Amino acid sequence: MIRLAFVLLVWGMATPAYAVDISGVGAAHTCAAWADVRRGTDASARVADEQWVLGYLSSAAFYNDLDIIKGMSADRIWAAMDQQCQADPAANVWTAADKLFNTLRERLPKADAH
Repeated sequence: MIRLAFVLLVWGMATPAYAVDISGVGAAHTCAAWADVRRGTDASARVADEQWVLGYLSSAAFYNDLDIIKGMSADRIWAAMDQQCQADPAANVWTAADKLFNTLRERLPKADAH
């Protein structure tokens, strides 16, 4: 019993805890849905998904005071998101966008990366 409690405690510490709720397209869609929309013909759905990702990355950059998308075109960001979602189709779009943010942060020069 003590071993099980220890495992659960360690697992709980390793699982990220988010203090905010994520809402919008990114919270509702999986990466598989993102890919379907990006390949599909429904332009309004594609724009909604793409703009949600740009908004997420922009707000995360602002909150963290990191200019992670400076000089990147929207098409380049969406292509990077496509790759992120290809790696884990079952993930939520916001999870993939957060991983993309962290990937972009790692590419910043050390002085800019906090």
